[in-house]
Amino acid sequence: MAVNKLISFFKSVDVSLPVFSLTILFGLGSWLTINGVWVELPTIVPFVPEQWKLSSYLSLIGQLSNIGPVFVLVLNKARPRWLKETAVTYAIIIVGVTSCVMSAFLWQTTSLVGGDEHSVALFIFVFLMSLCDCTSTVIFLPFMSLLKPNYMTGLYIGEGLSALVPGMLALGQGVGQTECRNTSTLNTTTNITSYHLAKVSNPPNFPVRDFFLALAAMMLICGISFTLLKYAPICKKEHLPSSEHTKKSSSFSNIMPCQMQQKDISDNQPDSIHTVLVEKRDQVMTNATQAIWLVVICWVSFLANGFLPSINTYSSLPYGSKAFHLSAILDNIANPLACLVAFFLPSKSFRVLMGTTILGTAFSVYLLVLAGMSPDPPFVGSTGGSFLMVVSYVGKTTLFVYTKVCVAVLFRLVGRHALFYLGGATQLGACLGSVLAYILVNVAAVFESAPQQC
Repeated sequence: MAVNKLISFFKSVDVSLPVFSLTILFGLGSWLTINGVWVELPTIVPFVPEQWKLSSYLSLIGQLSNIGPVFVLVLNKARPRWLKETAVTYAIIIVGVTSCVMSAFLWQTTSLVGGDEHSVALFIFVFLMSLCDCTSTVIFLPFMSLLKPNYMTGLYIGEGLSALVPGMLALGQGVGQTECRNTSTLNTTTNITSYHLAKVSNPPNFPVRDFFLALAAMMLICGISFTLLKYAPICKKEHLPSSEHTKKSSSFSNIMPCQMQQKDISDNQPDSIHTVLVEKRDQVMTNATQAIWLVVICWVSFLANGFLPSINTYSSLPYGSKAFHLSAILDNIANPLACLVAFFLPSKSFRVLMGTTILGTAFSVYLLVLAGMSPDPPFVGSTGGSFLMVVSYVGKTTLFVYTKVCVAVLFRLVGRHALFYLGGATQLGACLGSVLAYILVNVAAVFESAPQQC
């Protein structure tokens, strides 16, 4: 079914395959770097002073980086057309490439903060990466108004690949195994050899340095694609007329084209048509239903985007580095795949979406129990325990992402103001989850990591 829709898409619309491919490569850079950091986490954790607490730090840093899109939106509101999309796009790409390259060589550099060693350099670079990715949300979409509307699909495909590609890269990298080996030590004074167990690390297929450099290369490809889309003759043929582009891109209105079109219709048509539109929106969701879904999305974001990512080391690492590595990769891959499922098989049923929310919450509760019982969760040391943990991570991500996408589609029918509140609920939930997890992990010390011993 999905393949047939894609074939029909290329047959029915007038798009240039090279230009469409460039839009995909351009969209690839949207969330590439921060997704890469999360899938590389299992390889990084053993070598930084924060150890199992690293996830809680990175989750909080991710929330702080939302200052980027907020600044862009406020500036655009205060000074319309003052912010140049091209300049900001190049800034995003340059900062993204530079942060990845610097991380490749300095991710293990530490500094004393409050008497303790911390990965300050890594935190700074992750903040810059996250800042670029968050800001790209409100910059890349307006740029696409330069091209014909059908090319917008390519951007979203690329955005999905920004999670899939780092996941596949990390899958090929593997994870270094730490094992205990019987090691001998010769005492030169007494000429006696003693034997003891020592931890020996086997490196992954390629180091963290190469992973970050690969991310930098992909961000550079994103920048080259952007340049070609804007200036290459073959791409200029697919540009909209300048007058139409100016109208569409004014005040970032094309961020939500469907809502703006609906607003334009209601503003320029007779009252009878406006009444029909209002009635249709009311049929989609009442105010009470909207309020329920806002609470649900806030809860889903609290778990999926804030709380669980902050404690994933405590729920995953007790089962071993391989299981941790696999859960991080498959969790990241499940996100774009769930979006595809929601695109081709959307649901508007209240019961179905509440069901996915409840089942996703059940998976989340299981993961919370695992973290709370760390370093000795149920079935630790067994294949079955690792399997249940990985399935829970992939399951909650798939269900929650599907719920969020389907609810967003419903809110699109209501109007732009509804999407604004939906975005607010999403960010509020993620922020609360990150803050609460940071307090529980770093202040209250509720969760316990396994001792580093043989």
